Amino acid sequence: MFADQTYVGSKAGTKTVVEAHIECLSGSSSVGGDSSSSTVDGLSYDSDYGDSYKECMAEYVPFKVTGSDAEGACGSESVTWGQCSSTLPTSADGAVYSARHSSDNDDQYEGVATFQCSDGDWTFLSGGCAEVADPCEDGLVTSWDVTTPTWADSTAETVYTDKFGQIRHDPKDACYARMDAADSGELVVAIATTPETTPEANYDLTNSTASKRCFNDEWIEDSSGGSSTCTYVPSSCSATTYTHPNGCSFSIPTLDHDEIYTDSSPSPSKSVGSIQAYCWDGDIEIKSASCNMSCEASVSANTWSWDDADDARSCYHAATSDSERIAPTGGMSVSNTTEGLEGSSYYTCNQGEMTLDAETCSPSNCTVIPANSWTTDGLTCAHDALVVDLYHGDTIVKRPSDVGVGTQGEIVYECEYGEIVTISKTCSALYSQSICYAEEVNPDDPTETVDDGYEASESDGTCGIYDSDGEEKFEFINGQCCEIDNDTSNLTCFEVP
Repeated sequence: MFADQTYVGSKAGTKTVVEAHIECLSGSSSVGGDSSSSTVDGLSYDSDYGDSYKECMAEYVPFKVTGSDAEGACGSESVTWGQCSSTLPTSADGAVYSARHSSDNDDQYEGVATFQCSDGDWTFLSGGCAEVADPCEDGLVTSWDVTTPTWADSTAETVYTDKFGQIRHDPKDACYARMDAADSGELVVAIATTPETTPEANYDLTNSTASKRCFNDEWIEDSSGGSSTCTYVPSSCSATTYTHPNGCSFSIPTLDHDEIYTDSSPSPSKSVGSIQAYCWDGDIEIKSASCNMSCEASVSANTWSWDDADDARSCYHAATSDSERIAPTGGMSVSNTTEGLEGSSYYTCNQGEMTLDAETCSPSNCTVIPANSWTTDGLTCAHDALVVDLYHGDTIVKRPSDVGVGTQGEIVYECEYGEIVTISKTCSALYSQSICYAEEVNPDDPTETVDDGYEASESDGTCGIYDSDGEEKFEFINGQCCEIDNDTSNLTCFEVP
């Protein structure tokens, strides 16, 4: 080979290869000096002759084809196809020659073409011409789509159903790699790099690869080197607190992607509710939640009245609170503090708020009338303590307990807000004479007594006690003055003084 296939010498096509060989040998006999010699076809030449011989032969490239002098032969000719060009040698009729674009003409294009000599003319048979492909520069970035998981790929037809039956398709950004320099046509397995692929935590960089081929300063996918893989890594979900519209709160811990969390212990304490949360690629989704919040055991001051109230006295309680919360639908009762009234307010926990549910209020009853004495016009009446059950506004009349003291009367009490109040009272002498005369008085003449010399027998005893009508109130029985209750036939007797 004396020159590249695209080379065209200054004497191209003027000699056949044999003719050129003879010419180059004969034109270069042995050269004197100390150089060693060799023999070619009986002629000698020194060691420098090899280079001279090749240069000589190159002048005749492409060589004349045997038979090119015959009828129909084609002479040497410059040809073009597209943006490419070359020089065809002298050739015999019917010869086929493959020409390559000469870079001496233009190194921006490359190409080959086949021509045939036919009746003295070169005819184009086939070939092509294109711009020379540039190598891929260092630092070019190439990409390929996500392949795993399927719900993150870029294929619109992908259908993925999650644990709750929801269809998911959320295409993620591709994998990227920064490439080293490469020649056009070179096949390389690209590995995802950072920071080109971001966020780094969401991609399995080591196992995300793609077969890429350099073509004209561009990286293109070429599956001949293997299938591409780009693995997206879904994010976990950070711990958070969910607050229900009704007020309950739920503490949700850190969750892995595609993890379900349930809880039935909401805050604050004694609240009732539940939650079901789902972690999907870093986001907490609340699938269901309920809340019936407990209540602070705290109510404001309250004033309320009672039926048929006849004055301004009303039930009341001050603001009240307790450290223990009250469960939903639970309640608390707060008692009235107004003296003389009994009652309470009942509050129920409803969706985190204490609401007034019921009220009761009524005056206190009177249960005891204490022992009492009272004096009117110098006369004293008295009675013992008495157990009663009186409503507010009820009255009771009490008379002296012991008529032996010689007085009679009554006292009227009224029950007012649980207290006994005196309404009226009287006290007067029980008899017109309050001393039993018995054996000391002459029954025929009451003015005659033992002091006057009257002497009476035991059978003649008299009590000598009369009422305002002059009727004797007591009967002398066995030395005592006795009173008979005609309604009950009870006999009450007193010792005669």
